[in-house]
Amino acid sequence: MLQELARLSNVKLCVSSRPWNVFEDALGQTLDAKIKHPAFEASEHDKGHYKHITAKIIERAQGVSLLVFLVVRSLLEGMSNGDMLSLSRRIPADLRQFFRYMLDSLDPIHNQHVAHFFLLALVSQEPIPLMMYSFFEDEFSNKW
Repeated sequence: MLQELARLSNVKLCVSSRPWNVFEDALGQTLDAKIKHPAFEASEHDKGHYKHITAKIIERAQGVSLLVFLVVRSLLEGMSNGDMLSLSRRIPADLRQFFRYMLDSLDPIHNQHVAHFFLLALVSQEPIPLMMYSFFEDEFSNKW
């Protein structure tokens, strides 16, 4: 269906997925078919720095793919904001440290809101469906 849409002259698509072979086979493997962060267009000197960061992330993650995903996402966000080096110097050793970093970096104006979400999760007898958080968000927003 995506390929049929892409053939239309008045349609442009932006598709996001994991880099699985099945998607690359269908949608293209060339860099022209992919969006990459402009900061990766680096000099040879910077490439060594990126390799060091990559090695550090892998070492610290110790096989925890969620930590790799979250740290890389934060690094990319930092690159966009021009502050990548601040996080790269303190790549967390585990998820607990990373979550602490995330909470500490929140604007204090959101603390009460976040506290309500955590309280909801703590008092629940079973996992809360994602939709319930959306309803909670709506209710919380209506009170402000």
